[in-house]
Amino acid sequence: SLNSFLYKRDYRALQKKQVDVKGKLQQLVDKYKKDASSTSNKTTTQKTNKKSAKPTGESVVGAAQSA
Repeated sequence: SLNSFLYKRDYRALQKKQVDVKGKLQQLVDKYKKDASSTSNKTTTQKTNKKSAKPTGESVVGAAQSA
C-alpha cells in the first residue's frame, strides 16, 4: 500500500539523518578532545608563568573563552 511505501521512505530518510548526526557528533567530539588537549597545555604554561592562585576550573574556562 501507499502508506507502507511512504513509511519506509521516511524511515530510511530518518536513518540517514541519524547517521549524519552521529558523524557530526563524532567530529565535534574529536574537535573538543583536540581543543581540550591544547587548552590544558596552554593552561599549564600559563600557570607556570603566572604562578597564579586561580582554581584550575576558572583558568580552563578562561583559556576556552580566549581561544
